[in-house]
Amino acid sequence: MERHQPVVPKNLIPENFGFRQFGSKKFANSGSFMFSSRQSWYVVGVAYGLTFGLILYLAYQGLLPTYLTQNDKLAHFVLYGLMTFVGQRVTNDRCIRLGRLRMPLFPIGFFLFTTIEEACQGLSPNRSLDAGDLVMSYLGIVAGFWLDRWLRRQQR
Repeated sequence: MERHQPVVPKNLIPENFGFRQFGSKKFANSGSFMFSSRQSWYVVGVAYGLTFGLILYLAYQGLLPTYLTQNDKLAHFVLYGLMTFVGQRVTNDRCIRLGRLRMPLFPIGFFLFTTIEEACQGLSPNRSLDAGDLVMSYLGIVAGFWLDRWLRRQQR
């Protein structure tokens, strides 16, 4: 009697899962515990999101060190740029459709969050509404988005 091998769909074969580690085409599990690239971005995203939230909390409480508040334009650019880059990696460049336009989900949401958060600063006794901060935050969002796009193109 002949035995037939079951047909396994290609997407269920481990080497077709699409994991990438350090630029390789696939993630090889050598028996030791390692994060896949996707899981690593989730860990980085949670860690950076908590750090970002802590910085916002400290700013609203007036507890940030003076060297951060004196150089806050550069800090806005770096913090918001890194958050956008990490957010793009965590969401895997998800997009939403607005009519015929495909818009990147994280940068659009973060742009709205940034606008609302900066407007709320005018209501806080420890913060001040500053158009320069808002512009640097927006520029950071754009820079983080384009860095992610550039790296994705390089990985292809």
